[in-house]
Amino acid sequence: MHSFVYELARIPVRPDCYARAGNLPDWFYEQVCDYAENTDPPQREQAIADLSHFLGPLCTRKGDRLDFAPNLRDSFFRRGYVCFRAAAEVLAQTAYAVFSGSEKAPAFDLALSGLNDSYEDRYGVYVYTGTTNTLEPLDRWLRYADLSRPVYVGGVVDYHA
Repeated sequence: MHSFVYELARIPVRPDCYARAGNLPDWFYEQVCDYAENTDPPQREQAIADLSHFLGPLCTRKGDRLDFAPNLRDSFFRRGYVCFRAAAEVLAQTAYAVFSGSEKAPAFDLALSGLNDSYEDRYGVYVYTGTTNTLEPLDRWLRYADLSRPVYVGGVVDYHA
């Protein structure tokens, strides 16, 4: 499965300063991806268009700049919340023997995986912040980012999980 790491910054990023695959931390290569490659300009352009489309109509794009509507966070997480609640309800019915591993239950494993994935997609889109050398899933970034200010896309790295 291919996905992307987007470098996001509060000010425009010069092309010669774009984050590259080599900027990503070791843990990302050890726990998430098999390999990563820098994108060329047409791939980068398409990836930014895909990100804007993925975030939906509450994200507007002007070149490398992304602006967010105040209710983007609420809209983006709505579907994930429904899945999260459904998985939590299934997990709440789990017997101790299943929880402890004494009894195997594939449905428990699926519900637990669904709970985690609905909260944070570890194998999806990532955001890299060069000023702090931080890499995090898009879900986590969206939960805590100041969406009242625009961001600028710098480097885009294609990775395979």
